[in-house]
Amino acid sequence: KDQMVVLPFIVFILLLYKKVPWKKAIKLSLPFLIIVFGYFLARATFGVTFTQSEPWDTRFNMTITMIKGFAYYILLLIYPHPLTVDYDSFINTLAPPLILAGGLISLTIIILLLSIKKEPLIALGIAWFYISLATVSNIISPMVQIINERFLYFGSIGIILSLVVGLRLTLSILIRNNKIKITVFILCIVGYSILLSYLSFTRLADWRDNVTLWK
Repeated sequence: KDQMVVLPFIVFILLLYKKVPWKKAIKLSLPFLIIVFGYFLARATFGVTFTQSEPWDTRFNMTITMIKGFAYYILLLIYPHPLTVDYDSFINTLAPPLILAGGLISLTIIILLLSIKKEPLIALGIAWFYISLATVSNIISPMVQIINERFLYFGSIGIILSLVVGLRLTLSILIRNNKIKITVFILCIVGYSILLSYLSFTRLADWRDNVTLWK
């Protein structure tokens, strides 16, 4: 729910994508900003803060950790395995190397910058992903969890949007060049879909009971 405080910014970039002048985009985003302000005010009134815990490390180390966390979020959206309800041991078991994590995030930012003019939907999707995770990044405000799969629900819309547009562009290029490549491309997509279906099916067994889920 706390992720929804970024909604005014999402609305703003959507309006910019629709080529609405930025001044008008700000005005149209104001109602959402007022709602968010009311939400902050309500939380302050009842003494509820966004900070769930004391900082669990120095600001520098938290930033390094979350670079790995953001990269892992991207990897989970591409290949959702392994999944767990508890990522307390993330740093010791699942975190990708810092060089790989930094390279992956840098790649997405470069794609964002290069696609702003030519393919703005791709840029919009990547921006959506990072903005939606801002409030749960542990950089703005420390949290109990380092990462959590549920934090991806809202942000996954952006990555899926970027991937769909990217696949459409790839397919259009292949159609113009070579029919054999199209067949290979389609077979890869079908194979990937089957893999994701298999992972989803096997994951159902983990929800058999609480003991199995928390193993």
